[in-house]
Amino acid sequence: MGTYRSLFFTSLLFGMFQLGVLAQSKDSVAMAAISGAWLMDADIQMEKSTSAGRNSNNKLKQEHFESLLESMRSRVYVFQENGRFESSWNSHGDTQLVYGNWIIRKDGILEIELEDKSMLSYTITLNKSDLILAPGNSDESEALILHLKRFEP
Repeated sequence: MGTYRSLFFTSLLFGMFQLGVLAQSKDSVAMAAISGAWLMDADIQMEKSTSAGRNSNNKLKQEHFESLLESMRSRVYVFQENGRFESSWNSHGDTQLVYGNWIIRKDGILEIELEDKSMLSYTITLNKSDLILAPGNSDESEALILHLKRFEP
């Protein structure tokens, strides 16, 4: 009876170890897939923003529309393998930069903590060379969903 008990506990511990490795490798695979540089897909982003009624071409003056489009086309998101995050874009002729750290939680949510300590969270949809980040709050407008494509700087 003692042999069966020790065998049971040994296999239980081994099984828990394997589950931990599988969970860790799943996180590692997701982190590896997201790591790298991503460029905002401005065409899809504008289409979604327009369809959500947030940035209708009719409502924006041409100057504002072009400025917004320039900003969207220049947005780069970099997820470094070491967990560092960086985003940059052009706005009215100036380059804007944001830095922070990123992780993928056990539940698959992407969390980005910016240097100012603000926290962003997104659900992730990854297709070959496209990454879609939807804000963690399901009440958010579709216009706030980020449509990104793989970018080789």
